Amino acid sequence: MKNKKTKGRIIFILFLCIAIIAIVLIVKSMNGNKNDATTPDDQSQSQGGTSTADNDNGENSNPSQSTQPAGDYATRGESGNKINTSGKMQDTKNLKGLELSNVNLETLGNKTIMLADVKNTTNNTVEEKNIKVDLLSEDQKVIKTLEGTIGPVEAGQMTQLNIEVEGDFVDVYDYRIYE
Repeated sequence: MKNKKTKGRIIFILFLCIAIIAIVLIVKSMNGNKNDATTPDDQSQSQGGTSTADNDNGENSNPSQSTQPAGDYATRGESGNKINTSGKMQDTKNLKGLELSNVNLETLGNKTIMLADVKNTTNNTVEEKNIKVDLLSEDQKVIKTLEGTIGPVEAGQMTQLNIEVEGDFVDVYDYRIYE
């Protein structure tokens, strides 16, 4: 009888150990998944700076969103997008009677998007023209040249410049526009 009782106890202890190990593994797995879910955001937020790789990180210019630093001149929005924050990007620029203002530079997906209001300050309609925009570092070195089209714009009227390019070029200090 002792043998049966001993065998029963051993089986019970083995079953109990297996159950405890299984519970520990399940709990550990659940906690590990929670940490893994935040790891990509944490990694991308700590990898700020200028990137010239062809990747797309979308950004939203909604100032009410909470933001995280994403470089010297960019923040990361709630949805992971990057938004340019350089004051120089808000300076009004002129190109032969066309006034660019309200510039918004952000990444969305794998694209950098530049939006700007364009006002015709001349007395004539400005026909469609191809333009280039150099995105500049603080020491005025070209980080990326964008190409776009403006017009036609009637005298005194406004339109919007919209340029998209593959890659993340949001962390820039300034820009210049030319034909």
